[in-house]
Amino acid sequence: MRRLIVQRAQHFNLLADKWISRSVSDANAVKPAQFYYARPQITNDHSAYVDPPNASWLWEVTTLPRHTPMKPEDDVIALRSAACSKLYPKAVDRTFCRMASLGHPNRTGEQRYADAAFAAARR
Repeated sequence: MRRLIVQRAQHFNLLADKWISRSVSDANAVKPAQFYYARPQITNDHSAYVDPPNASWLWEVTTLPRHTPMKPEDDVIALRSAACSKLYPKAVDRTFCRMASLGHPNRTGEQRYADAAFAAARR
């Protein structure tokens, strides 16, 4: 399961980088220097499920034994889980809602995004 998550995340990262870069270039062709792409440089060294533990800049889920629900590791899961239960009557929808943090920046990753945004703005 982890390998599949990592493969899909890497594929998403490549496509997102390509299309965000292109969108910024297209927008700047219309009105130059108005838009910047803050690329946080999350490499394989800091992607989900890397070694050593806690090196990831992304929220992960605890992958438990088969037939056991995966558990998000972010710090707002209790609030999101309660909201998901109210918003989504179907169990599958609630599950996807509860997993919403997976692959998004954790506290360290948030700081790297902020650093990249400030660096892009200074250019």
